[in-house]
Amino acid sequence: GAVARLGKEVKEREAKATSLRAHLAEAQEELRKARATLRDETEQRRSAESQVDDSAVAARNALRKEEDARRDLRTIRERLAAMEASMEEQSQALHREVDGGARRVEDLELERKNLRLQARSSEDRSHFLEE
Repeated sequence: GAVARLGKEVKEREAKATSLRAHLAEAQEELRKARATLRDETEQRRSAESQVDDSAVAARNALRKEEDARRDLRTIRERLAAMEASMEEQSQALHREVDGGARRVEDLELERKNLRLQARSSEDRSHFLEE
């Protein structure tokens, strides 16, 4: 009986060891899957972080371009205002010249009329003296 008992105990332990090996194999497979999932999730996170970084760079570049465009627009407005002021100044100078020219024409016309009157007056005097 002792041998039979030991034989039975060895078989039970071997069965238990086989069962434990099967559980260990299952646990190792689950661990392998969990590590693969973790690797995939880590890669996805890194990829997402990289996309966020790329988006942040793109946003900064867009902001910089917008600031550059605003600065260019401000410069253009300033130059346009300066050109408008210069044109207004030139326009006023031309108006003054035109007004001065018009006054000069009026003065010349008055002078011509005065000369005609003087000429007539002289002719009248000479006719008067001839008589």
